[in-house]
Amino acid sequence: MKNFRHHYSTTCYQHCINVSYYNYLVCRKLGLNSRSAARAGLLHDLFLYDWRDREKKKGEMPHGMTHPKVALNNAKQHFEIGKREEDMIVKHMWPLTLKFPKYAESYVIVCIDKYTAMLEIGSYLGQKMKEKAKAMRTKQH
Repeated sequence: MKNFRHHYSTTCYQHCINVSYYNYLVCRKLGLNSRSAARAGLLHDLFLYDWRDREKKKGEMPHGMTHPKVALNNAKQHFEIGKREEDMIVKHMWPLTLKFPKYAESYVIVCIDKYTAMLEIGSYLGQKMKEKAKAMRTKQH
């Protein structure tokens, strides 16, 4: 997962660490199953390919709709996954995945995944804006 870029300069691995951490904190604060939330966060994007380079098969749905099932299948190959964790992994892209999440923790990961993606994208764009501003200041002097 460290080899696959996910949100600009954030790797898939780092994104999953981020989701796991925030998922754990929020679920713990809400009195939900924080252990399962952390595990699902680590595994929710275990799709193991660069979705930008992967050739789409004819009739295949977009990556955002298909990768949760791929991640779940990969997770099940390596770990024992409970029903709550399964639901969190396979539905973390809701509403793209259409089926409603079954557990409160699943709704949390839906929100946390979007939140961390925005932080990661914002961090990248903020760095680019700083670099551009610095280049403009240098050019003016």
